[in-house]
Order: sequence, then structure tokens, then C-alpha cells
Amino acid sequence: GSRKTPSVTVKDSNGKALKKNTDYKVTYSNNKNVGKATVKVTLKGNYYGSKTMSFKIDPKGTSLSSVKAGTKSFTAKWKKQSKQTSGYQLRYSTSRTGSGSKSLISGSSKTSKTIKNLKAKKKYYVRVRTYKKVNGVKYYSGWSKAKTVTTKKPASKPSTGGSSTRVYITETGARYHYNYNCRGLSNARRKIPTTLSKAK
Repeated sequence: GSRKTPSVTVKDSNGKALKKNTDYKVTYSNNKNVGKATVKVTLKGNYYGSKTMSFKIDPKGTSLSSVKAGTKSFTAKWKKQSKQTSGYQLRYSTSRTGSGSKSLISGSSKTSKTIKNLKAKKKYYVRVRTYKKVNGVKYYSGWSKAKTVTTKKPASKPSTGGSSTRVYITETGARYHYNYNCRGLSNARRKIPTTLSKAK
């Protein structure tokens, strides 16, 4: 990207603002790529001395393309940001303003992530940002705008009630359900309750 040149304000001991290129000059270094950059202020004219300071250059951000709900989960997709990017980070929370949980995704080519083991039927606010690792230090972009998603609950399993069902067809073509309770099979003296009902 282009070189970053944040503005600098210089004042004397009396609080008077000095004029750039008249009372001081500014030089920047390492101010193009993500990481730590420096700015040096050198006084001149009626003033003397110098001071060197540092500032951060963060990576360019990205945005969410979609967030799809799953069973106690969701899948987030975002736009690829390959320039000066080591990976991405998702943040998801049940609160609009809460920091929530975070998940780090290594590799700039990855553009989706499924988050599992969440609460069912809960609304989550999801955000994404990029990061670049420089000399062991991670530099993060700002967070994207949030998208919301409500997780699904697991499908309920049909209950058999401990019974089994068979369907019989008579000579006339009528269909009947014959149900027997398996719990009675463990006791020879106990009668096995049965029902006979017309099938739909």
C-alpha cells in the first residue's frame, strides 16, 4: 500500500505550536508495510533537538459475505483479503456490544469457518477482522460490521414409547396396526397389552 504519514504537532515549552519546515522537519521510516513504523522530528531555526516516536500500521480489513445458521452452529463466509494478511479472526457473541468468543483462522486463502457447540435457538452477533504477523507480533485490522444469525435446535427424535408396530392387510384390503408392548415380554405371567386399530 501507500506510505503512511500521520500528522505531527510540535509545541515549545510555552505551548506555542511550531511551524513545520520552518521550526522542525519530519522524517518517516518503515512506514509502508504492516508493522511498527517510526517518525522522527528534528528541530531547526531557533530550536534544537530531535525526538523519534513509533506508530502502528494495521492491515486492511474485510467484511462478512454471509452467516448461515446450523444446528447449534453457524457458518460464516467473508471476502478474501490476500495483501499483507496472515489470516482472519471471528468474534461472536449473544450481546450486541459484548466481546464474546474469538476464533483465529490461519491462512489468507481461507474464507469460511463453521463454529460448533453453541446454544440452540440463540441469536449471535458475528464480526470478522484480518491480522498480519510481523516478527512474532500480530497486527489486527478493525472489526467488520456485525451480521446476526440464530442457531437451530436439534431435530426431535420420534418416540416409540417402548412399543413396536406391525401393519396387517385383511382379505378385503383393509389395513390394521397391531401394537404390542415389549416390556411385558420380561414377565411370563404378565399379560402383554395389545391394540388393534384401523390404519390410515
